[in-house]
Amino acid sequence: MKFLRFLISLLVLVAVLAVILVIASFSPLVQTWAARMALAHRPGIHGTLDSVSAGFGEVDVTDLHLEVDGAVLTLPSLEAKVPLASSVWNRAVVVRGLVAEGWTLDLSGAALPGAAPASGATISGSGAGPEGAQTQRISAETVERVVRRILRAWELPCRVSLDGVDLEGNVLFAGAPGRLPGHVHVVIRGGGMGGGREGVFTFESAVTSATLPVDGLAANGTLEVTMESPRQVSRIDVRGDLSANGALLWGDTPLTVEFAAVRGGGGESCTLNLSRGSRRLASAMARFPGPPGRLDGTWTVELQDADLTPFAGGHPLPALALTGEGKFDAAAPFHRVHATGRLSALTDHWGAVAAPLDRLGALKLDAVLEVDATRRSIHVARGELAVSPSSTPGGHGRRVAVLRSLQAFDFNGQTGEVKLSNPAGDLMSLAIERAPLSRLSNLLGPLRFDGSLSAGDFALRAVNGTLTLRPKSPLTASGVSVSVGNRVLAAGLDLSVLASAEYSAQGWQVQYGPLAISRAGHRVFGAGGKVTAAAGADQTVELSGNWNADFDALTASLGPAGAGLIRGRAASGDFTVKLGDSTNVEATVAMVGHDPTRRAGANISADFYPDGEISFLVPVTVTTGASVSDVSLEGTRTVGDNGSVFEVKLTGQQVALSDLRVLAAPLVAVGGAQTKAIGGRDQAPFWGTWAGHVNVAFDHVSTGDRDFTDVEGAVDLDPVSLHWARGRAKLPQKAVVLTEGSVAFDPGAKFPYQLKASVNLNLVDAATWFGPPQTGLDPAIEGRFSVAQTFTGQGGNLDDLIAFATDDLQLTSASTGGITRLLRPGAVQVSKEVSKPVTDTLDTTGSFLVGVLFGVKKDFGGEGGVAVNKTAQAVLDFADQLSEFNYDQFTITARRGYDRSLHLVKWEVIADNEHLVGTGAITYVEGLPLSQQPLSLDFHLGTRGGIADLMATAGLLSQQKDSLGYALLNQPIHFGGTLERIDASAWHDLLARAATQKPAGTKSAK
Repeated sequence: MKFLRFLISLLVLVAVLAVILVIASFSPLVQTWAARMALAHRPGIHGTLDSVSAGFGEVDVTDLHLEVDGAVLTLPSLEAKVPLASSVWNRAVVVRGLVAEGWTLDLSGAALPGAAPASGATISGSGAGPEGAQTQRISAETVERVVRRILRAWELPCRVSLDGVDLEGNVLFAGAPGRLPGHVHVVIRGGGMGGGREGVFTFESAVTSATLPVDGLAANGTLEVTMESPRQVSRIDVRGDLSANGALLWGDTPLTVEFAAVRGGGGESCTLNLSRGSRRLASAMARFPGPPGRLDGTWTVELQDADLTPFAGGHPLPALALTGEGKFDAAAPFHRVHATGRLSALTDHWGAVAAPLDRLGALKLDAVLEVDATRRSIHVARGELAVSPSSTPGGHGRRVAVLRSLQAFDFNGQTGEVKLSNPAGDLMSLAIERAPLSRLSNLLGPLRFDGSLSAGDFALRAVNGTLTLRPKSPLTASGVSVSVGNRVLAAGLDLSVLASAEYSAQGWQVQYGPLAISRAGHRVFGAGGKVTAAAGADQTVELSGNWNADFDALTASLGPAGAGLIRGRAASGDFTVKLGDSTNVEATVAMVGHDPTRRAGANISADFYPDGEISFLVPVTVTTGASVSDVSLEGTRTVGDNGSVFEVKLTGQQVALSDLRVLAAPLVAVGGAQTKAIGGRDQAPFWGTWAGHVNVAFDHVSTGDRDFTDVEGAVDLDPVSLHWARGRAKLPQKAVVLTEGSVAFDPGAKFPYQLKASVNLNLVDAATWFGPPQTGLDPAIEGRFSVAQTFTGQGGNLDDLIAFATDDLQLTSASTGGITRLLRPGAVQVSKEVSKPVTDTLDTTGSFLVGVLFGVKKDFGGEGGVAVNKTAQAVLDFADQLSEFNYDQFTITARRGYDRSLHLVKWEVIADNEHLVGTGAITYVEGLPLSQQPLSLDFHLGTRGGIADLMATAGLLSQQKDSLGYALLNQPIHFGGTLERIDASAWHDLLARAATQKPAGTKSAK
């Protein structure tokens, strides 16, 4: 009985304890304690928990914090409607509802699973700048494991039913170094997933990250899961729209991503499609028909440049239309994937990459590729790339170039190593078939090329880690023409060049030469050299070589357009160009004229900096016979808001003006001057794009007819005008020349060019203008003068401006006391027979008097003297007094017209008793100095005082007086010859006739 009582009591106690334990198990305190104990004993997981409450059919979790491998989950609250008893009893996961809001999954410090740097492939993604670049390494094993898990996902470990899900939270991922993490806001809602049912879930996400090229990305779509049974998934469909906001957009049409995975018919298949609106961009389809893990599939692509714009980082892209298709297959464990395919691309507007490339025009690119990709390398079994003008229908028959692999090879992306199947054979071939040179136009400034590259074959070989591109035949071109605007510079040229290249881990090198340009069998230009670059971060590219040109053959190739364009017979030179952070150019040029004594040479040194600044020093030597001109051009170019500005110093010791003109032509060409349009009208000034300031300083300048010393001045240039000021030079005997002026250019004016300039000379000696005196004679004019000269002109081009410019000249005596001998009779030899004493014949006396006038010594009244009449004596005295006299004023006013002749508007000499006023011209003769050009001058002579009385006695006085009241000679006086050698024969004749006039009532001797 006691035992029974004890047993009953024990059972009651056990029952009470059982009831207490059951009640305790539903207590949040106990459940929380148990959950915390489970977290504490879970290796690799660090977590905290505020509370857990699990009742019949419902579980509540608050403030859960978990950290696994750097990934952190923060869950403020979780509500799950789960019938625990039936789930445990039936071994099923049945979720009636799942609600979690405000959670955060921080992956910014998490390590990717399976990371294996030693065997991984590098994937680079660039952010908003160089600092936005980030690198992640994903091992091939990780990719393999993910694929296997996807293939096993069709079979679930237990029965699953998911009726309702409402999740909203944030995911953080690593950003660029020094920047905040990226942020994804995620919202997932839906349900209905279960055996024989189709679950539908909607998702919304918004991504913001400093590494993205846009302000944000948004993805919205649906996930559909179809289950044949509670443990088998038969189909998965995902559809989402991806749109971008910010600086780069896909426009109004988002990018749509569709993924479908289907199981059935003895295998699995999946498809991936990318589209925008009704246009499909890319698709891939994979099938798993055979053993587990084996797959094969196809891919297609149809992209345009607008589709790639959001991924270009803000850089403009060429116009692009890309299409392609191919196949791929692989077998587990996916160590090798085999792929084949064809790609075809229509491209245009290459100027988006580099402005000069825009002249390449529209191109069609066709590629064929067969590769096997492994974890570490790519095996290329076949590859071919063909380039053709896209204007050709189908792109066939007019291929420009073809690059083709000649053998299979392996490329290791980690080490850069290339392994050949036949190391002794060629790797690739490059054939240039018919490349139109017009597509290379403007790659060298304003030059345009026409013609075609007709042949050129190259072979690429890899030996001992060195890639070598060698020519199998010369690269040739025929029928080449070069033009600028509407002007053809050269035509009918033929080109031939041999070029080779090498590349290795130490760097690369390109050699060219001999390069030959010829016309009609005559060589015009030749060159040779190389381009080298050493490997390394601070890679410097160096170009070097030499060249030579036959100007006679080149001028012949230019035709009429080349007449006078190039002076000289031949030229040669060498150069070295170093391209790095800055560019340095060192070069020499030597030119030889048709006259062997005419030569020119230059040493060029220039540095080009990334900000556009240029510094240069160019000493030039021009030799003409015994004359040598040394000119140095030194300066800088800077780039500002208003374009390029030059600061130049032009210096020299001995300089000939004609040599400066020769040097100006290449400077104008460098400046980019535009040629004349139809009608001979310049579209831009002859100084082209030159703008800035030029200082000139020469020790000695020769113009051909006079020499200047201490020549200096300043020139300012801008796009519409050229000004020079402070021009200063010295002539012999300390005469100073001052000059200033301008040339304005207005393309809209009737005559684009307008010239205004002035030249002033102080205290210039008369010999500067009238030349040295004749041997044994005093100068015809003595004194010092001031000269004022103004130039004006207009024209449609530079030639017209020079040809039609006019100048006005004013020559004025600087002080009184000058001497003129313009009216001296001259000196001729007279025979003794003419000068012997004769007393009784007028004819003999007349001959004697002429001799006296022309310089025979007078000896009247003495022994053997000759008596002359009153008239003859007056002529003799008149001529003697006018042969030399001092003047008070001497003025010459002249104008030079379009014919380049100097028209003497007024030549005036004023003295106490003499007044000369004349007009005339000095006719221009090319190549002669002013003092040696033909002179024609007519004077009116006025006298007063005793000279006027003698003129009256001699019968030479008229009844008129000039404007100053001087009595006028009864006839004008003509002078010819030149300023240097004035011909006064007409004046001589006038005096001779007057002296030999017979007195009234006298008869001639018989």
